[in-house]
Amino acid sequence: MLVGVCAAAPVGPVLIIILQRTMCHGRKAGLIAGAGSAAADTVWATLGVFALALVQNFVDTHRGLILAIGGILIAAIGLAMFFKDSTGDLGKEQPSAKRRIGFAVQTFLSAMSNPAALAVMLALLAMFKLDAANATIPVWMVIIGVGLGEFLYWTLVTFLVSRFLKVTAKTLKIISKVAGAAVFGIGIFLAIKGILMII
Repeated sequence: MLVGVCAAAPVGPVLIIILQRTMCHGRKAGLIAGAGSAAADTVWATLGVFALALVQNFVDTHRGLILAIGGILIAAIGLAMFFKDSTGDLGKEQPSAKRRIGFAVQTFLSAMSNPAALAVMLALLAMFKLDAANATIPVWMVIIGVGLGEFLYWTLVTFLVSRFLKVTAKTLKIISKVAGAAVFGIGIFLAIKGILMII
């Protein structure tokens, strides 16, 4: 579970999206967005446990392309956050199930398209010697532990944010604009870095 917590902790586009979802739509929406991130890191953990060296070689070989595509995807999510009028969500009922699933899909795609997230996961698995060849516990326990640890981390984060940060329409608008701009900026940075690595 410690691997999942450590993988979730770094500040990046996923954290920004989850904080924004929690502040705009409440704890449940933030937690669902966190579940998307936990699912992505569980996929990375599964790949890492069974093929640590192989996955690392693939990422190293195609890092530029992965960064460019992932950066564009993250930038698009940032633009959508920036231009969405979140103030209309204040005082409304909880978002629909379809919309909440969209929150999870956004964070899942952001985490899956971010090579830094994969690099962190691979480094953590190697550090704790949790690949299939070296693990002293069953592999399925490692995979479930990663997902569960990250989900517990997001549960705590969304609880603290929803409990202690109260927002008005004005602050909500500012938060959405700043969060969208930050995610867009991270995406553009990653895309440019990837394009420069390709050429």
